[in-house]
Amino acid sequence: MATKMYKKNRFVGCFTGAAIGDAMGSDVKGMAEEEIKKTFGKKGLLQPGKVKNQPTSKPSDETQLALFTASGLIKADELGAAKDKADYTEYVYYALQQWLYTQTGSTATEDLEWVTNEESDLLSNTKLFKKRMPTKQLLTALADSDEKSYGTIKKPKNECKLFDCLPYALPCGLYFYKDNEVAFERACDLAAITHGNPSAYYSAGAFAAIISAICQKQTIEEATQSAIEILNKHEEAESVATYLSKALQLLDEKNSIRSDMESLGKGNTAESALALGVYCACLHYEYDDSIRLAVNRSKNPDITAFVAGALNGAYFGDNCIPKKWRKKVEFLEVTDDYASRLLAVAPKKL
Repeated sequence: MATKMYKKNRFVGCFTGAAIGDAMGSDVKGMAEEEIKKTFGKKGLLQPGKVKNQPTSKPSDETQLALFTASGLIKADELGAAKDKADYTEYVYYALQQWLYTQTGSTATEDLEWVTNEESDLLSNTKLFKKRMPTKQLLTALADSDEKSYGTIKKPKNECKLFDCLPYALPCGLYFYKDNEVAFERACDLAAITHGNPSAYYSAGAFAAIISAICQKQTIEEATQSAIEILNKHEEAESVATYLSKALQLLDEKNSIRSDMESLGKGNTAESALALGVYCACLHYEYDDSIRLAVNRSKNPDITAFVAGALNGAYFGDNCIPKKWRKKVEFLEVTDDYASRLLAVAPKKL
């Protein structure tokens, strides 16, 4: 039973499960369903490492962002954030500036260049400097900021509602696994750094809350319902709650999978991507099948499979991931390592 596994299995399953989903989704991003079938066969892409001239699948910026966010949380913890001696959001912002440097060669301002000189195993990993086509909106939000002007819920920088704030939530949900409401609040704060639309930062909050609740031994459906209850306490979170409620409702209806997923959107917004990931994770309560569904049927396969992989990985643990898949995805040793680091520093009381 999933409820009897060690926390480390859940943490590694969540982080690495998301990275593998992201990598497989990246292999087919931009391809229509018909093109995927034509390229990989009538059942579509079934495992990583099947792209021509590419022996391994490569996670996208979603996994990169999750890693740098985890690094920021760990640094803040080291400096005493749990005792209010440091600010989680501030140090995640610094970590995201490091990520910005890997993608653009510079930080937002000269005053922030010190972050590139910090001792960091992520900045020492040349694979993380590979450009993974992040959205222009995300790059702009980070480049047009400084230590005193990055986005917050009270002072948003923009109205961005895209999906790429969701990766911040994964390490947040793991680090604050003891309390899904705290995980929710912190993830909202992190997402608001770059995404000013409530539907975006509340989606990130909900994703973190779901991960946290799963680590507390709830099923994915139970965890999602718990997140909906948290969302219902926030007036501007109604659309996110509606998307998640619809994802759960569709599981009990007898529509086609195609029509279900189309009704949840294209996955280009945070709320749509989260709902699609939840739907895929719950429709096929097995890791590999949920990833295949997300990869072959979603319009935005990397983030949908990232979410589905995180949820099923957290619920079933890392043993649910096919061993042969692990050998075909890049830098999973890094996601394994950061999952273990998050568990080591996660607050025991909140």
